[in-house]
Amino acid sequence: MSTNISLKHINKLAIPALISGVSEPILSLTDTAIVRNVDFNATESLAAVGIVSVFLSMLIWVFGQTRSSISSIVSQYLGANKLDKVKNLPAQAIFIITSLSVLIIIGTYPFAESIFKLYNASDIILDYSVSYYRIRVFGFPFTLFTIAVFGVFRGLQNTYYPMVIAIIGALANIILDFVLVMQPRHDVIAAEKIFKRNTLKNIEILADRGYDSEPLHKLIRENGGVLFAPVRNKNKKTKGFFRKKCRNL
Repeated sequence: MSTNISLKHINKLAIPALISGVSEPILSLTDTAIVRNVDFNATESLAAVGIVSVFLSMLIWVFGQTRSSISSIVSQYLGANKLDKVKNLPAQAIFIITSLSVLIIIGTYPFAESIFKLYNASDIILDYSVSYYRIRVFGFPFTLFTIAVFGVFRGLQNTYYPMVIAIIGALANIILDFVLVMQPRHDVIAAEKIFKRNTLKNIEILADRGYDSEPLHKLIRENGGVLFAPVRNKNKKTKGFFRKKCRNL
């Protein structure tokens, strides 16, 4: 193995590593930017994203140290030209770290509300934090899997493929944020949580088509109220007893 280390060789490893490192914070920043621009309870939603991101960042930081461990072991055997002796290490490391992430999900998912109460989250912020965490936590095993793979590649003196993977992941996150978050359904989810806490009875609510939801109609009717919300797509057959009544709004 060549031991010639030049500035060009260092840059070839360092620049892709820097780019892949920058792409990681972009994931959280994208969620923050998108959520800040939603039309309903943007401040509360942003607070929930911040609380959950802090908790997940702590977990990722703790378990993410395995990347350095894997990288150092692989690079040590690469330098000694004995890679065949650690050929099973990547698979073992990936299995262990992903198994731990599954245990983290099992251990935190049922207690998400109690966890975020420790962050002084309450009322609608607590509801948003729990809902956001219970969605985002399922990406935790994939995050740790990626970290372990990155460690293997870095140990092999290859930072190009991790950079490509990180860029694709960041771009996919941005696109999916626009597709999935910037939708009227967010209004329905928030409204359901609000009306479950509502103590007012026999009220009439006039809303836009962002609140077109049969479960929301039923929830408000249970409290003696009435929801008037236009149907989102009048060209399709309207489903739901209460939604049909709002078809001509």
